[in-house]
Amino acid sequence: MRPITTAVLACSAAPRVSAPYAAAAPDALAGLDVSVLGHMIGQFAVETGGYQHFEERLGYSPSRLMDVFSAYRGDPEAAHAHAFKPELIANRAYANRNGNGPEASGDGYRYRGRGPGLTGRGNYRTVGEWVGLPLEDQPELASEPAPFWAIARAWFERTRVAGRTLEWWARMGQGDLITRGINGPAMLHAEERAAMTTRARRVLAGEPNVSDMQRALRHEFSPGPVDGIRGPRTIAAEEAAMERLDVEADGLFAAVLRRAAGLPHT
Repeated sequence: MRPITTAVLACSAAPRVSAPYAAAAPDALAGLDVSVLGHMIGQFAVETGGYQHFEERLGYSPSRLMDVFSAYRGDPEAAHAHAFKPELIANRAYANRNGNGPEASGDGYRYRGRGPGLTGRGNYRTVGEWVGLPLEDQPELASEPAPFWAIARAWFERTRVAGRTLEWWARMGQGDLITRGINGPAMLHAEERAAMTTRARRVLAGEPNVSDMQRALRHEFSPGPVDGIRGPRTIAAEEAAMERLDVEADGLFAAVLRRAAGLPHT
């Protein structure tokens, strides 16, 4: 199995995951098999926009607020007043949900989405107990590299759907049930989650395809479009990368991904 860092990077639309998050993954996820890691890495790649955003972005327009949050539906005046104001949005949208207090308590913003998708005071408290961290008192910890992966792992080990943990469903290859456990009934971006999971499992198994290599190379080596065709531009990019990184063909994929993350290649 290839290093976990490689799979994390390969899941990104462009492999630009920050080095601290890539470096923290191997220790936190040690001992998990390819089937579980593939689903975990694929799912949370979607939740974090390719391992680039670890805190919920709340810059919604008035129309988008009314589409996304029930707290704003039928209330265009509030939607216009709160648009593009993250603290006001979170406090209203998440009031009295998942253990949060009323809008005036400030819990909505304090316990907004962080890390792999943790939202709500009650969830911060529960997951903090799972991983042995004071997340209710220090919610910002959920966005830090090592806690991020500890939460992701605990989510798979402890969250249940239809009586089974997400880890169990991962071993059974049931991606839709895992999506439900992470994203809820909305099942948003289900196709993207499935594609990310497939890519992660393929890379973890040491079987990157041409498209995987093109995604990795385009951070620095200009392979052309990600089209799955190993044409002249892709071949030239591979040769340039091998020369610059001083690696042979069989070590190129991992070396390019580590380079993109700012990590030394081995």
